[in-house]
Amino acid sequence: MSDATFLSITMWYRRHECGLRMAIFFSAATAAGAFGGLLARGIVELDGTRGLSGWAWIFIIEGAVTLAVGKPR
Repeated sequence: MSDATFLSITMWYRRHECGLRMAIFFSAATAAGAFGGLLARGIVELDGTRGLSGWAWIFIIEGAVTLAVGKPR
């Protein structure tokens, strides 16, 4: 965990809340590392669909998810 993450968490949350927030952060990072490769492998199987390579599908799908999550409400 980087110093900036520690600083951000400790500036926004009270002392008794920091432990839970850091645990959530570490758990999310572990889950992302565990399932990221599996997801990428599944997406690469779309190779040739609509004339696009598998790596192009990874960029399209992950970019679409990023835009959907980051869209202002």
